[in-house]
Amino acid sequence: MNMVNPLCESETPSWSREGYTTMKRRRHSPEQIIRLLAEGEKLLGQGQNIDGVARQLEITESTWHRWRNQYGGMKADDAKRLKELNGGNF
Repeated sequence: MNMVNPLCESETPSWSREGYTTMKRRRHSPEQIIRLLAEGEKLLGQGQNIDGVARQLEITESTWHRWRNQYGGMKADDAKRLKELNGGNF
């Protein structure tokens, strides 16, 4: 009997075959990020957990935490100012 170790198969895994799609990477502007954070905070206040909020906003949980650390507490005007300041420093 010829037994094949499933971890050593050379066949392409089922998750990487045709028909499998990944999320399209997109870039969000600081204003969009702040808007999404505000929406997420509202959902958290309504009792949703972080996993559900991230899924509804179509971002990963790690993205949520990164954005919150970077942009937490900012208003849209603050983000525009930050963008202008960073844009001028080459």
